[in-house]
Amino acid sequence: MKVRSIVNWVKAPSPYKSFQEFWPHYLKLHKEPLVLREHERGTTSGLVSGALTSTLGGIGAVAIEMSELLILVPAVFGAVHAAVTYAILIPSHEKYGKNKAATLESLKHAWWSIRGDHKMWMYKKRGWLDEEFKKLGIQVPTK
Repeated sequence: MKVRSIVNWVKAPSPYKSFQEFWPHYLKLHKEPLVLREHERGTTSGLVSGALTSTLGGIGAVAIEMSELLILVPAVFGAVHAAVTYAILIPSHEKYGKNKAATLESLKHAWWSIRGDHKMWMYKKRGWLDEEFKKLGIQVPTK
């Protein structure tokens, strides 16, 4: 991404005033079953690696006298994992959904997308997602 593109992305306005307004837009971008599946897998791996990073960070904090490297490893692991996860999830929109990931629309949408990923994951795991699509009038293709 060029510097000018990054500046435009950071400054890009959002037509949505809140996450609640953004949520239906976010779900429309994830209605294709394969996009949804990839996001479910990515979010699950992110939550697992987050738990591992927290655990390793705790171990590192206890062992700070042994080596500062033990503190650095979890932080680097978490950042690398986030980069790799989104490097996989973002292209899934073009490949399966024939749309553009909300993360690429603006910085505000990137933050809301992370929140949306976790909300969508929770709704899927609890069996609420199909009802949410219906409630918002989003037509989901048959599997």
